[in-house]
Amino acid sequence: MKSLLKFCLFALVLFCPLQLVSTAQAAPTSIQWLGHAAFKITTPQGHVLLIDPWVANPQNPDKEPLKGLTKVDYILVTHGHFDHLGQAVEIGKQSGAKLIANFELGSNLTRVLGFPKEQAGFDTLMNMGGEISIAKGEVTVAMTPAVHSSSLEPSSESQSLCLVSNSCSGCEGALLGTRPTKDPALSNEAGGNCEL
Repeated sequence: MKSLLKFCLFALVLFCPLQLVSTAQAAPTSIQWLGHAAFKITTPQGHVLLIDPWVANPQNPDKEPLKGLTKVDYILVTHGHFDHLGQAVEIGKQSGAKLIANFELGSNLTRVLGFPKEQAGFDTLMNMGGEISIAKGEVTVAMTPAVHSSSLEPSSESQSLCLVSNSCSGCEGALLGTRPTKDPALSNEAGGNCEL
């Protein structure tokens, strides 16, 4: 009987701390609104995601928003309008964050606007209906259809950009070139033409 009591006491001492460690609460997920459609999400394991990082928007209470964004793991861009794309390229270069976007938009961001190519690839660029797991499995991103236009606008550095957004759901900047053309094979319903 004494040996059984000793064994139970030993087991209690050994396993009780393990139980306390396993039931310790994980850090909460934190969501911070950065104005307009921009959000910063920090997961319980400390992964930082930015969604639609137009952080220099007038609604952001932080007047120097780029200074505080040194740790960003993922940048999620829903579509190519300036008020959603925002400072994605600058933040990507500064932080090394991976780009999560649909394939066409991500490809165009690397090819035209200079988002680091090694931070956007088959593991992070998606198509409609797809899902990817990021942040060591802590986050699942699903690409859902949205009825909304999308395009990349020429910046002051790239006035020759010609971009066509198809009318299909989720195609963001499907055709990209630098010189206007009248080639009907490159025409879309919106009337835009580009020579590729």
